Amino acid sequence: MCAGLGLYWLMRNDYVGALDWIDRALGVAGADVDPSLRARSLCRKTWCLWALGRGDELHTVMDEAEVVAREVASPELLSYVLRTRAAHELSDRPDAAAALADEALHWASVADDDWAFAIAAQTRALASADAAELRERVDWAATLLQQAGNLYILADLLVPAPTVRCVTTAIATRTSRRPRDPDRTRTCAPKQLGVASGDSRDRQARRR
Repeated sequence: MCAGLGLYWLMRNDYVGALDWIDRALGVAGADVDPSLRARSLCRKTWCLWALGRGDELHTVMDEAEVVAREVASPELLSYVLRTRAAHELSDRPDAAAALADEALHWASVADDDWAFAIAAQTRALASADAAELRERVDWAATLLQQAGNLYILADLLVPAPTVRCVTTAIATRTSRRPRDPDRTRTCAPKQLGVASGDSRDRQARRR
């Protein structure tokens, strides 16, 4: 139930209720019978912890989720857990986030799961090292998300995330005494957020 309803609770911002249900479910006898559901529930739990300001507990929970996912040996599950972990690393450790997202892409490709691959590509785009890579990867991920029919994550990629990155970079540029690369304040120009066409997943995946 927690694995299935987790996203619903998160979208309603019911973090306290979700955390309560997840903890209760994980604590009942036999909760480890289906380790894949346990790993997914743990990932949902990390978003509740993050939203409630309990980030210091987050990495321990992610550690458990990753251990479980690797033991299950399901490529799709491992991709899901790794892209969740990558998302949590974006702010403080973008290099680690990029590496985790790359591995998530790999396992989604092994699973031959276009939906999982497209979401991992979105996470990888947000871990871009500079403006040029961001532009390229946003177009690439947007194409994959469109093809997979995941319009929710497509909107999340094209609207809030690049805008937040642009605004925070602009603020840092104004407040810093050191000059910054001007390209970093233009990463969310409208013309740079268009959906690319004609790039196949396999060709793009081989380039990364």
